[in-house]
Parts: sequence; C-alpha cells; structure tokens
Amino acid sequence: MLRKLVEQLSREKSFVRRLPSDFLSTPLFVSPDAQLKYLKPGAEAFDKELLNVALEHLALGDIVWDIGANVGVFTFAAASLVGTKGHALAVEPDIWLANLIQKSTRLQANEDLSIDVLPAAVADKCGIETFLVAARGRASNVLAKAGGRSQMGGH
Repeated sequence: MLRKLVEQLSREKSFVRRLPSDFLSTPLFVSPDAQLKYLKPGAEAFDKELLNVALEHLALGDIVWDIGANVGVFTFAAASLVGTKGHALAVEPDIWLANLIQKSTRLQANEDLSIDVLPAAVADKCGIETFLVAARGRASNVLAKAGGRSQMGGH
C-alpha cells in the first residue's frame, strides 16, 4: 500500500541526481516514476551492474546506443566515458522520459557531452504500434503487441 502511494505521488516528478565519481559525477534528471530506486541515497540509486558494463566496455571515442534509455543513466554514464570524440544516442519511446533525457542534456554541466535523443521504439519491423505506459513505473512500458506484464497496468 505504501509503495502504491509513493508511485502515485511521484508520477511525472523529477529531480537531479549525480552519477558516481567514475562518471565525472555527471548530473541528470531522474524520476521515481521511472524506478523507485532513484529515491535511494547515493550510488544505491543507480544499477551497479549497468554502470559496470559501461566501465568495462567503453573507451574514449566510442559511439554508444542506449536502446530503451529510460531516464538515461547508461546514456550519461557512457557519454562521460567516451568524451568529446565519442557520442551517445538515447533511444526512448516514452515521450515523457525522452523529454527528461533532453532536459538533462541541457544542464550546464553536460554542455560538453555528445548526446542525441531519439524518441522511438525499437522493434523487428518498421511501423506504427500502440505503446503502453505502465501505471506502476515507466520501466515496465512496452509495445502492446509484445504483451503486458502483471505489474504494468498500462494505459
């Protein structure tokens, strides 16, 4: 019951968090509407495994695509690692989340990061499909043809 209340109160709310120092403490807007985890203190707010993938596999000058970028944690972590000669593309079909990523790119501290945002879904064919925005956290958004999940409650 408390979780549901927090989910409802955090709908479309955002605030700035900073990535860990390995990623130059890069700031970005996050939202508990995307994942309640963003309410946790410090580095616990971010998926350690996801950030480790960036640390282990990215180098200066790399080009990175973040498919299903959510709020852009991987996008901004990657952009901080690939430097000015590299580039990150955030692909996110949820327009609200894509706008949040775009808002993060406009933060003064991020002006040297090379990031583009593409508000689109990725699928096995081209076309127009119905996109379900999950009622219980945008991390569960899905294309309607892919089928829903028990925690979605999409609308």
